[in-house]
Amino acid sequence: MTLSTSYEVALANLTLLGTPPPLLVEAAAAGGFDSLTVRVVPAVAGEKAQPMLGDTPMVRETLVRLSDLGLSVLDIEVIRLKPDLGTGDIEPILEAGARLGARHVIVVSDDPDRQRTAAAFSALCDQAVPFGIRPVLEFMVFTAVRTLDDAFAIVRGSPPSGGILVDALHLERSGGDPPAVKGLAASAPERFPYLQICDFAMSVPHDDLALRTEAREDRLLPGEGAAPLGALLDALPAVRTLSVEVPVARLRGAEPTHVARSAAQATERLLARCRAPGRDGPGQGEPVADD
Repeated sequence: MTLSTSYEVALANLTLLGTPPPLLVEAAAAGGFDSLTVRVVPAVAGEKAQPMLGDTPMVRETLVRLSDLGLSVLDIEVIRLKPDLGTGDIEPILEAGARLGARHVIVVSDDPDRQRTAAAFSALCDQAVPFGIRPVLEFMVFTAVRTLDDAFAIVRGSPPSGGILVDALHLERSGGDPPAVKGLAASAPERFPYLQICDFAMSVPHDDLALRTEAREDRLLPGEGAAPLGALLDALPAVRTLSVEVPVARLRGAEPTHVARSAAQATERLLARCRAPGRDGPGQGEPVADD
Protein backbone atom coordinates (compact mmCIF):
# COMPACT_ATOMS: atom_id res chain seq x y z
CA MET A 1 0.00 0.00 0.00
CA THR A 2 1.17 3.52 -0.79
CA LEU A 3 -0.62 6.71 0.20
CA SER A 4 -2.05 8.45 -2.87
CA THR A 5 -1.04 12.02 -2.10
CA SER A 6 1.48 14.57 -3.28
CA TYR A 7 2.58 15.12 0.33
CA GLU A 8 5.30 13.21 2.08
CA VAL A 9 3.45 11.61 4.99
CA ALA A 10 5.26 10.34 8.09
CA LEU A 11 4.03 8.12 10.90
CA ALA A 12 4.83 9.87 14.19
CA ASN A 13 6.26 7.79 17.00
CA LEU A 14 3.60 8.85 19.51
CA THR A 15 0.96 7.11 17.38
CA LEU A 16 2.50 3.81 18.49
CA LEU A 17 4.38 4.86 21.60
CA GLY A 18 6.44 2.03 23.05
CA THR A 19 6.69 0.10 19.79
CA PRO A 20 10.35 -0.80 19.17
CA PRO A 21 11.69 1.18 16.20
CA PRO A 22 12.22 -1.84 13.91
CA LEU A 23 8.55 -2.78 14.33
CA LEU A 24 7.55 0.87 13.92
CA VAL A 25 9.31 0.88 10.53
CA GLU A 26 7.37 -2.23 9.52
CA ALA A 27 4.08 -0.69 10.62
CA ALA A 28 4.79 2.53 8.74
CA ALA A 29 5.59 0.58 5.59
CA ALA A 30 2.40 -1.50 5.97
CA GLY A 31 0.40 1.73 6.22
CA GLY A 32 1.95 3.17 3.09
CA PHE A 33 3.80 5.98 4.87
CA ASP A 34 6.86 7.54 3.27
CA SER A 35 8.76 8.11 6.49
CA LEU A 36 8.49 8.02 10.26
CA THR A 37 9.71 9.58 13.46
CA VAL A 38 11.87 7.74 15.97
CA ARG A 39 12.05 8.48 19.69
CA VAL A 40 15.69 7.86 20.57
CA VAL A 41 15.35 9.03 24.19
CA PRO A 42 12.28 9.15 26.46
CA ALA A 43 10.23 12.32 26.26
CA VAL A 44 8.99 12.21 29.86
CA ALA A 45 9.98 10.59 33.14
CA GLY A 46 8.83 7.00 33.43
CA GLU A 47 8.72 6.38 29.69
CA LYS A 48 10.53 3.22 28.64
CA ALA A 49 13.82 3.92 26.92
CA GLN A 50 14.65 2.10 23.70
CA PRO A 51 18.36 1.29 23.14
CA MET A 52 18.78 3.77 20.28
CA LEU A 53 21.87 5.69 21.39
CA GLY A 54 25.10 4.36 19.98
CA ASP A 55 25.74 1.46 17.63
CA THR A 56 23.31 -0.96 19.29
CA PRO A 57 21.72 -4.11 17.84
CA MET A 58 18.35 -2.32 17.74
CA VAL A 59 19.83 0.59 15.81
CA ARG A 60 21.39 -1.79 13.30
CA GLU A 61 18.11 -3.69 12.93
CA THR A 62 16.23 -0.43 12.41
CA LEU A 63 18.66 0.63 9.69
CA VAL A 64 18.26 -2.70 7.89
CA ARG A 65 14.47 -2.40 7.89
CA LEU A 66 14.57 1.22 6.75
CA SER A 67 16.75 0.18 3.82
CA ASP A 68 14.77 -2.94 2.96
CA LEU A 69 11.39 -1.16 3.10
CA GLY A 70 12.48 2.10 1.48
CA LEU A 71 11.50 4.46 4.31
CA SER A 72 13.33 7.46 5.75
CA VAL A 73 13.37 9.15 9.16
CA LEU A 74 11.71 12.56 9.20
CA ASP A 75 12.66 13.41 12.76
CA ILE A 76 13.97 12.09 16.03
CA GLU A 77 12.66 12.91 19.50
CA VAL A 78 13.31 14.66 21.75
CA ILE A 79 15.69 17.30 23.13
CA ARG A 80 14.26 19.05 26.20
CA LEU A 81 15.93 22.38 26.93
CA LYS A 82 16.64 22.75 30.66
CA PRO A 83 18.84 25.13 32.64
CA ASP A 84 21.40 22.38 33.33
CA LEU A 85 21.44 20.84 29.84
CA GLY A 86 24.94 20.67 28.39
CA THR A 87 26.27 20.07 24.90
CA GLY A 88 27.49 16.67 26.09
CA ASP A 89 23.89 15.68 26.77
CA ILE A 90 22.82 16.70 23.27
CA GLU A 91 25.58 15.15 21.16
CA PRO A 92 24.54 11.48 21.60
CA ILE A 93 21.03 12.39 20.44
CA LEU A 94 22.33 14.16 17.36
CA GLU A 95 24.67 11.26 16.64
CA ALA A 96 21.72 8.88 16.84
CA GLY A 97 19.80 11.06 14.43
CA ALA A 98 22.67 11.23 11.96
CA ARG A 99 23.08 7.46 12.12
CA LEU A 100 19.40 7.05 11.23
CA GLY A 101 19.56 9.71 8.51
CA ALA A 102 17.05 11.91 10.33
CA ARG A 103 16.35 15.36 8.90
CA HIS A 104 15.01 17.05 12.04
CA VAL A 105 15.12 16.82 15.81
CA ILE A 106 12.12 17.94 17.86
CA VAL A 107 12.93 20.36 20.66
CA VAL A 108 10.76 21.42 23.60
CA SER A 109 11.63 23.74 26.47
CA ASP A 110 11.31 23.17 30.19
CA ASP A 111 13.28 26.34 30.97
CA PRO A 112 11.09 29.25 32.13
CA ASP A 113 13.83 31.77 31.30
CA ARG A 114 12.96 32.93 27.78
CA GLN A 115 16.37 34.45 27.01
CA ARG A 116 18.16 31.31 28.15
CA THR A 117 15.82 29.16 26.03
CA ALA A 118 16.51 31.34 22.98
CA ALA A 119 20.26 31.14 23.52
CA ALA A 120 20.13 27.38 24.03
CA PHE A 121 18.04 26.84 20.91
CA SER A 122 20.40 28.96 18.81
CA ALA A 123 23.40 27.05 20.16
CA LEU A 124 21.66 23.77 19.36
CA CYS A 125 21.08 24.91 15.77
CA ASP A 126 24.81 25.50 15.39
CA GLN A 127 25.67 22.22 17.11
CA ALA A 128 23.36 20.25 14.82
CA VAL A 129 24.84 21.53 11.54
CA PRO A 130 27.66 18.95 11.26
CA PHE A 131 25.10 16.19 11.80
CA GLY A 132 22.88 17.40 8.95
CA ILE A 133 19.92 17.78 11.29
CA ARG A 134 17.53 20.71 11.61
CA PRO A 135 16.11 21.50 15.09
CA VAL A 136 12.39 22.34 15.20
CA LEU A 137 10.90 23.95 18.30
CA GLU A 138 7.51 22.58 19.29
CA PHE A 139 5.23 24.71 21.45
CA MET A 140 2.78 23.17 23.92
CA VAL A 141 0.60 24.88 26.48
CA PHE A 142 2.09 22.74 29.27
CA THR A 143 5.74 23.56 28.45
CA ALA A 144 7.79 26.73 28.89
CA VAL A 145 7.23 27.66 25.23
CA ARG A 146 3.44 27.67 25.28
CA THR A 147 2.23 29.34 22.11
CA LEU A 148 2.95 29.91 18.44
CA ASP A 149 3.99 33.50 19.18
CA ASP A 150 6.33 32.30 21.94
CA ALA A 151 8.00 29.87 19.56
CA PHE A 152 8.25 32.37 16.71
CA ALA A 153 9.89 34.95 19.00
CA ILE A 154 12.61 32.42 19.81
CA VAL A 155 13.08 30.88 16.38
CA ARG A 156 13.22 34.11 14.38
CA GLY A 157 16.40 35.05 16.30
CA SER A 158 18.03 31.67 15.73
CA PRO A 159 20.31 30.56 12.87
CA PRO A 160 18.54 29.83 9.56
CA SER A 161 18.31 26.11 10.30
CA GLY A 162 15.97 26.71 13.26
CA GLY A 163 12.34 25.89 12.61
CA ILE A 164 8.91 25.78 14.27
CA LEU A 165 6.86 22.61 14.45
CA VAL A 166 3.13 23.32 14.46
CA ASP A 167 0.99 20.54 15.91
CA ALA A 168 -2.72 20.94 15.17
CA LEU A 169 -3.72 19.97 18.71
CA HIS A 170 -1.20 22.18 20.48
CA LEU A 171 -2.08 25.10 18.24
CA GLU A 172 -5.74 24.86 19.21
CA ARG A 173 -5.21 24.22 22.92
CA SER A 174 -2.82 27.18 23.21
CA GLY A 175 -5.36 29.59 21.70
CA GLY A 176 -3.86 29.72 18.21
CA ASP A 177 -5.57 29.24 14.87
CA PRO A 178 -4.75 28.79 11.17
CA PRO A 179 -4.90 32.56 10.37
CA ALA A 180 -2.19 33.17 13.00
CA VAL A 181 -0.02 30.48 11.42
CA LYS A 182 -0.63 31.94 7.96
CA GLY A 183 0.39 35.41 9.09
CA LEU A 184 3.71 34.32 10.57
CA ALA A 185 4.48 31.87 7.78
CA ALA A 186 3.93 34.58 5.19
CA SER A 187 6.82 36.53 6.70
CA ALA A 188 9.14 33.55 7.22
CA PRO A 189 7.94 30.45 5.32
CA GLU A 190 11.33 28.80 5.68
CA ARG A 191 10.78 28.54 9.43
CA PHE A 192 7.88 26.08 8.97
CA PRO A 193 9.35 22.92 7.39
CA TYR A 194 6.54 20.46 8.16
CA LEU A 195 3.31 20.04 10.09
CA GLN A 196 1.96 17.56 12.63
CA ILE A 197 -1.68 16.66 12.10
CA CYS A 198 -4.30 14.90 14.18
CA ASP A 199 -7.89 15.52 15.19
CA PHE A 200 -9.51 16.20 18.54
CA ALA A 201 -12.78 16.80 20.37
CA MET A 202 -14.26 20.27 20.67
CA SER A 203 -14.31 20.14 24.48
CA VAL A 204 -11.13 21.48 26.11
CA PRO A 205 -9.43 19.57 28.98
CA HIS A 206 -9.63 21.57 32.20
CA ASP A 207 -6.03 21.44 33.48
CA ASP A 208 -2.45 20.69 32.47
CA LEU A 209 -2.66 17.03 33.49
CA ALA A 210 -5.75 16.51 31.35
CA LEU A 211 -4.11 18.38 28.46
CA ARG A 212 -1.04 16.14 28.70
CA THR A 213 -3.19 13.03 28.80
CA GLU A 214 -5.14 14.14 25.74
CA ALA A 215 -1.94 14.91 23.83
CA ARG A 216 -0.24 11.60 24.65
CA GLU A 217 -3.17 9.18 24.73
CA ASP A 218 -6.49 10.53 23.48
CA ARG A 219 -6.38 12.19 20.07
CA LEU A 220 -8.57 11.33 17.11
CA LEU A 221 -7.75 10.23 13.58
CA PRO A 222 -7.74 13.03 10.98
CA GLY A 223 -11.31 13.80 9.97
CA GLU A 224 -12.95 12.40 13.12
CA GLY A 225 -13.18 15.58 15.17
CA ALA A 226 -13.31 19.36 15.22
CA ALA A 227 -9.84 20.32 13.97
CA PRO A 228 -9.80 22.89 11.12
CA LEU A 229 -7.27 20.80 9.25
CA GLY A 230 -8.21 22.09 5.80
CA ALA A 231 -7.60 25.66 6.94
CA LEU A 232 -4.32 24.68 8.56
CA LEU A 233 -3.06 23.05 5.38
CA ASP A 234 -4.07 26.18 3.45
CA ALA A 235 -2.19 28.34 5.98
CA LEU A 236 1.09 26.61 5.07
CA PRO A 237 0.92 26.25 1.28
CA ALA A 238 4.67 25.64 0.96
CA VAL A 239 4.60 22.68 3.35
CA ARG A 240 4.65 19.33 1.59
CA THR A 241 5.49 17.09 4.56
CA LEU A 242 3.01 15.96 7.20
CA SER A 243 3.60 13.95 10.36
CA VAL A 244 0.54 12.03 11.53
CA GLU A 245 0.58 12.00 15.35
CA VAL A 246 -2.53 10.16 16.48
CA PRO A 247 -2.38 8.21 19.74
CA VAL A 248 -6.03 7.07 19.73
CA ALA A 249 -7.51 5.58 22.90
CA ARG A 250 -9.73 3.03 21.14
CA LEU A 251 -6.75 1.71 19.16
CA ARG A 252 -4.49 1.26 22.19
CA GLY A 253 -3.21 -2.30 22.26
CA ALA A 254 -4.14 -3.04 18.65
CA GLU A 255 -1.60 -4.52 16.27
CA PRO A 256 0.84 -1.82 15.10
CA THR A 257 0.08 -2.50 11.44
CA HIS A 258 -3.65 -2.05 12.07
CA VAL A 259 -3.05 1.27 13.83
CA ALA A 260 -0.76 2.49 11.05
CA ARG A 261 -3.23 1.50 8.33
CA SER A 262 -6.09 3.21 10.18
CA ALA A 263 -4.06 6.40 10.49
CA ALA A 264 -3.00 6.26 6.84
CA GLN A 265 -6.52 5.67 5.53
CA ALA A 266 -7.94 8.53 7.58
CA THR A 267 -5.15 10.84 6.39
CA GLU A 268 -5.71 9.88 2.77
CA ARG A 269 -9.44 10.63 3.08
CA LEU A 270 -8.65 13.97 4.69
CA LEU A 271 -6.25 15.02 1.95
CA ALA A 272 -8.66 13.93 -0.76
CA ARG A 273 -11.25 16.31 0.67
CA CYS A 274 -8.91 19.24 1.16
CA ARG A 275 -7.40 21.38 -1.55
CA ALA A 276 -4.67 19.46 -3.29
CA PRO A 277 -1.45 21.40 -4.01
CA GLY A 278 -1.91 23.52 -7.13
CA ARG A 279 -5.68 23.23 -7.47
CA ASP A 280 -8.89 24.09 -5.66
CA GLY A 281 -11.17 21.44 -4.30
CA PRO A 282 -13.88 20.71 -1.74
CA GLY A 283 -13.12 21.29 1.90
CA GLN A 284 -10.74 24.19 1.40
CA GLY A 285 -10.25 25.93 4.73
CA GLU A 286 -12.98 23.92 6.45
CA PRO A 287 -12.97 21.24 9.15
CA VAL A 288 -13.11 17.81 7.63
CA ALA A 289 -15.18 14.96 9.05
CA ASP A 290 -15.98 11.46 7.90
CA ASP A 291 -19.36 10.78 6.31
